[in-house]
Amino acid sequence: MVSSNPETYLKECESNPVNFDMLPEKIKLGQWKRITVAKKGKEKSVMRIVESEIEKSTFIDLVITQTTDFKDHSFRVGKQYNKIKKLKENLPQHQFIIQMDFAENYNCKSVKEIQSAYWNQTSVTLHPVVAYYRNTIGELCHTIYVVVSDELGHSSTTVHAFLDILIPEIKLIDPDVDIIHYWTDSPTSQYCNKQIFCTVANHQAVYGTKACWNYFEMGHGKGPCDGLGGMTKRMADQAVRCGKVVIRDAHDVFQWSMNSNIKGVKFLFVSSDTCKEVSKRLKARTISAVRGTFKLHVVVGMGSSTVALKETSCYCEICLNDNLCENPSWIKQDMSLIQNRST
Repeated sequence: MVSSNPETYLKECESNPVNFDMLPEKIKLGQWKRITVAKKGKEKSVMRIVESEIEKSTFIDLVITQTTDFKDHSFRVGKQYNKIKKLKENLPQHQFIIQMDFAENYNCKSVKEIQSAYWNQTSVTLHPVVAYYRNTIGELCHTIYVVVSDELGHSSTTVHAFLDILIPEIKLIDPDVDIIHYWTDSPTSQYCNKQIFCTVANHQAVYGTKACWNYFEMGHGKGPCDGLGGMTKRMADQAVRCGKVVIRDAHDVFQWSMNSNIKGVKFLFVSSDTCKEVSKRLKARTISAVRGTFKLHVVVGMGSSTVALKETSCYCEICLNDNLCENPSWIKQDMSLIQNRST
């Protein structure tokens, strides 16, 4: 019997390799595949489990390939978690860790709403942020932010608009901040794309601090931000149910947050109009693409539109002190940024 737990299966493979000899010549299995379905007269692409029958040799190749891929995936999961843990333990003064993520949108509600209102609820973007740093006596501290916005597009443009309001807040904590270590999950539409890479490359010129952007392995970006988003939505719902507040849109959410009893959290507001202005700014840049984006887990800004890229983060003593180590897996790339303004 083969364990249904992938990690247990990997351990069993090391001590007791799978014997494929007993398999039949034809094997039936279900695989996740993207297929096209018709819905309300329109074609739509969806992921479904598709039953198929394949040759024994094809099945063996498939198992070996997917097992290897999963081993690599599991290695990167552990590697990235260990790196952020090590970074927190050894974080120098005047350096910040910013861990952030988009929460699920908050749906505005009212205590007594008609049926049609239920089906036309206004959504609000919530973007929790946790900033770690050392105080003047060397203790590791953290400050919590939640960015509220009526911009529902969770794109790199929105992320840039949030950085524009967030980094001045960081400088209020430490005006001498030298490096910001970002940690996020890795969706290409939000954090892991050429627009973000370009900003990291020129972070010193844009925001006055150097930057390094780290990515958790895909599907393993859970952290404190998930709890923050859930807490904010629960407390907003509770305030509505108690009749203390009426929340109809993002502005109401922000107004409620400013008067709420949520301790230790600073709420910031970014409007959709601000995001549109940022979009114009980003569209004025011409940026080269980065090959193998899905494999990257760290991007280090080198200045002059150049980044250093690597498949996993590195926080050895050399890298932690604002230098690149001699690891041959580091790759430098010029983002070929053409600017028509000093952004």
